[in-house]
Amino acid sequence: MALPPGDESATLIFYVNGQKIVEENPDPEETLLKYLRRKHAVVLLTGTKLSCGQGACGSCTVMVSRYDRKSKQIRHAAVVSCLVPVCSLHGLAVTTIEGEQLVKAHGTQCGYCTPGFVMSMYTLLHNNPIPSMDQVQKAILGNLCRCTGYRPILDGFKPFTKDYCPLGDQCCKRTSSSNNSDESMPVNPLSDHPESDGVGRPIVHRSARQQATGEALFIDDTPHYENELYLSLVTSKYGHARILKVDPSEALRVNGVVDVITHKNIPGKNQYGQIKPDEVVFAVEEVEFYGQIIAAVIATTEDIAKRAAELVDVTYQPLPCITTIQEAIKADSYLDNCKKLRIGDTASGFIQADEIVQGEIEMGGQEHFYMETMRALVVPSKEDNQLNVFAPVQNGKALQEVISHVLDIPYSTIGVHTKRIGGSFGGKGTKLLVVLPVALAAHRLKRPVRCILDRDTDMQITGGRHPVLAQYKILEVLLLGFDNCYQIRNVQINGRLCKTNLPSNTAMRGFGNPQTICIVETWMQHVAERLNLNPEQVRELNMYKSGEIFPFNGNPETSTFERTWNEVKSKSDFQVRSREVEEFNRYVEMFIYIYIYIYIFSVY
Repeated sequence: MALPPGDESATLIFYVNGQKIVEENPDPEETLLKYLRRKHAVVLLTGTKLSCGQGACGSCTVMVSRYDRKSKQIRHAAVVSCLVPVCSLHGLAVTTIEGEQLVKAHGTQCGYCTPGFVMSMYTLLHNNPIPSMDQVQKAILGNLCRCTGYRPILDGFKPFTKDYCPLGDQCCKRTSSSNNSDESMPVNPLSDHPESDGVGRPIVHRSARQQATGEALFIDDTPHYENELYLSLVTSKYGHARILKVDPSEALRVNGVVDVITHKNIPGKNQYGQIKPDEVVFAVEEVEFYGQIIAAVIATTEDIAKRAAELVDVTYQPLPCITTIQEAIKADSYLDNCKKLRIGDTASGFIQADEIVQGEIEMGGQEHFYMETMRALVVPSKEDNQLNVFAPVQNGKALQEVISHVLDIPYSTIGVHTKRIGGSFGGKGTKLLVVLPVALAAHRLKRPVRCILDRDTDMQITGGRHPVLAQYKILEVLLLGFDNCYQIRNVQINGRLCKTNLPSNTAMRGFGNPQTICIVETWMQHVAERLNLNPEQVRELNMYKSGEIFPFNGNPETSTFERTWNEVKSKSDFQVRSREVEEFNRYVEMFIYIYIYIYIFSVY
């Protein structure tokens, strides 16, 4: 709600990157982040990113400076702009993204989190020009990165610290690179290495400098079209329920709402899927998980669309809900047939075994938590009824095919544009839940349509890594396994896909390997504990040897397993460190662990 006109407090004055901003009658509910990105035509600083919207990831970090009258000094603070009301900045100065050092250290990959890290470090340097590495680490505690593992980011910031050069001004400034080696060489080299050849050179990727300065544009950073509309999803409030009625009348009465679309407005097919058509754009008679898309509201602004989406009246009849693997097993709720693997003679092995080890291991799923939430912008063209789709997807061709299938239009009229992706890890490969309603709305209304998911909705509807429950029985010597790097002599595996009332899961880094590796390594540990053996001994006894074949008849260079294993143990001083850990554990528990794994892939 706006302040009354004529009130002195109704005029907001602050500075952004040295530019004076005067805002008459500001909105107290508006955040600094939203103001910087959209509100002021002069500002439009899209380098500051929106990711979580809850102040937890640091992507929207900016520096706010104020004059402290008591100390007569300027104080600088790194703040998350998604939580700061713009009205609280009266008389203060805001500084947004500017940086380059991360580029040289390869500290930016997808680049979505980079502005936040740069601004946290920038603020620290204003308060402490020569910080320690401990202070640097504390300064970026509120910033999340899902790509780099933080090492190159810290490497990029290290030159600013007092720990960087122990000799200070006395360090050696003359190195071999200070002279042209070609001038002192007695003969020319036999072959020159072309400057354009990147082999052997630590070359930064092409967008690194743009990302570090906030100039790299993601979907939500692109300028808005004059007649652009915004789409907001209407999602299920139940995990499992029958849809009795969808009434959009209240939403349609809101000033600024253009349309409400459901499955009835799809000209093609509502069902789709890149591998199997088992997903739907909009729920029809039943919702199968909390957050499933039922309808979409299209309006002139984001605020109007979101407010109107809450007014769409959906009447439900709740149904039994299955949310865990155990509940699915109890209810006999499965997908497809049982998948089986049989090798050797397990029945005879169990009869002859002196001892059997059995147990159970359960692993939960995992959220991708890419920094850039799922989003889309679709712009129709008057020429040949073409659609230009801007979306951060990993498989543009598949998206083109699915849109063609849903809208019943030729592939050739659909152009998919992906400039960059703010993190994915598999999560933007097959989950097209957001793009399809936006494409439908743009095709139907003949106007550009945009949708940016907030973090909560993104996590509710997109799925993640598959959870797994494994129950096992193991012979004393003839270890059974998914194999990993271990020889399978006798194995019997039954695998079932459980159907639950949760979002369909999808690809995530490792594609099932992390789960199977965790299972087989649990077996190794369990056997070692039961037989009172060192876990490394059990692994070595069961490791593939030369000439042995994979369960799927692959013939790998198995001799490298043992050689790699021994090399890692030697170079890491594993035996010495193991003894040190054993000695240390008399007082406090510590653990050292080594295992080997194989990741198999093929070209198809």
